[in-house]
Amino acid sequence: MNTLINQKNHLINHLLNIPDVLVQNVPFNINSFHFLLFKPELFLITSLVFLAVLAAFLRNFYRIQDITLYIYILTLYTLALTLGMVLQNIIYNKTYIIFNFALVIDYYSTIVKAIILFLAIISLIISYRKIKMSFIDLIEYPWFIGISVFFLMLLISSFSMITLYLSIEGLSLTLYILTAYPFSKSSMEAASKYYVFGAWSSGVLLLGIVLSYGLFGAFDFLSISQTEIYSYKILKDVSTFLIVFGFIFKLGMYPFHMWAFDVYEGTWFPVTFFFMTVIKTGVFCLFIKVIFYLFQSVWLVKYLLVFSGIGSLIVGSLGSLTQIKLKKLFIYSSISQVGFCFFGLFLGTPEAIQKTFLFFSFYMITSIGILIILLNTESYIQGVGLKYVTDLSSFGEHNRAEAIALSIMLLSLAGIPPLAGFWSKLFIFKLLIEASLFNLVMFGIVFSAINAFIYIKLIKCLLFDKYIIKTESVSTDFFLFNIYGSYFKFNNWILNLIVVFITLFICIIPIDINEFLIYLKQIANSMVE
Repeated sequence: MNTLINQKNHLINHLLNIPDVLVQNVPFNINSFHFLLFKPELFLITSLVFLAVLAAFLRNFYRIQDITLYIYILTLYTLALTLGMVLQNIIYNKTYIIFNFALVIDYYSTIVKAIILFLAIISLIISYRKIKMSFIDLIEYPWFIGISVFFLMLLISSFSMITLYLSIEGLSLTLYILTAYPFSKSSMEAASKYYVFGAWSSGVLLLGIVLSYGLFGAFDFLSISQTEIYSYKILKDVSTFLIVFGFIFKLGMYPFHMWAFDVYEGTWFPVTFFFMTVIKTGVFCLFIKVIFYLFQSVWLVKYLLVFSGIGSLIVGSLGSLTQIKLKKLFIYSSISQVGFCFFGLFLGTPEAIQKTFLFFSFYMITSIGILIILLNTESYIQGVGLKYVTDLSSFGEHNRAEAIALSIMLLSLAGIPPLAGFWSKLFIFKLLIEASLFNLVMFGIVFSAINAFIYIKLIKCLLFDKYIIKTESVSTDFFLFNIYGSYFKFNNWILNLIVVFITLFICIIPIDINEFLIYLKQIANSMVE
């Protein structure tokens, strides 16, 4: 143990001599520089506690719908102010390891936090119409969104296995409750399944962390990454295997992807949007961080990434071919797209990180635009949210501009040139070719073509298929017109602007993609160094 302490002190002295890394291993007090760095998280959790007390107090004086609206607006303002505080931390373009190696504040974590907060704000804006039209008690819904964002911010800044695990557990408990909204039979069933699967994955992750501590004698990433183990290599491989597969389970990737269908299918659509954008972005960015802090040169991890990536591409692409439900189709699509990201992580170079960020960024931006449109589209006949692919029939007849925007986004996911999705895939293929991984290249091309077929089939349904009522119970006046499967209900100018921006971004960004690549390279290098 004394040897490990001496080695850790040597590493600290080495880091202190690097101008871009500041290790401040002193107790926290409100007047220290720690308070400035950790101010966004402190402000967010303090505000959320105040909102919880305020909601309990207002229940005695106002209607449930009014209180829900008040808490919703205050939560939005809280997240917006927290986003501003996070952006202020970007000026400290150095790495600060604080609170006895529990947290790290660097450029990478700051950017990811800003992205998570921005996506959470969009998620709340999207759910406004659903909340306003609901007659059940949803007071705590925006509050739980804020709590989950707080745990995600802690998760991204984690520099210790203890901080990482506690943040994951806090986030998981919050997500179990969010899954149950709006307390329908299907959502309660989804929450129960999610609780069981989540507890199992947390146990696997905890076992890997315990074995890691037994081997390295420390929890912080610095000691684990710099300590060489010459004995008990089997235990080291088992620990690595359990930690990596714990994260793969949280991401819903192959071979632990089956829970995602049951959970997402039963959840409320705004919750599904939150899971597929905010949560997946946070966990994926943390996964990248853990790999390159702890397992960058571990070949077992590279093999696990290739195994999961290939399996995810197969399951995601082939599973989408037979899907008739929209949610399941996009869940399969998500598995396939993130599986493709694993090919970039397998290479392990700073340039590969950059290109993986590029691909994941374009995929997530496009997914946000698609989900915004689908969330605000209702069945023309039933007057409820979309459920089946056929509900989108002749969408373009009533909503031509929105149908064009949705088609462009789907073509970008399919990798059709010259849209953004094509360039992001091309760069990863280029890196795989340079590494002489021709088998992965051919495999990726084949299953990318299958994905393209699925997205083009959706576009065909949007623009060319017609859904006409043919039932005697409907008035004959209806047959004077084409009764189409769905129509668009946008009553929020902010969402309109977001869709327009995403569509233009997908079309225009390839023209000036080099500047975007330089920015992503700066993010990637800030983590690797």
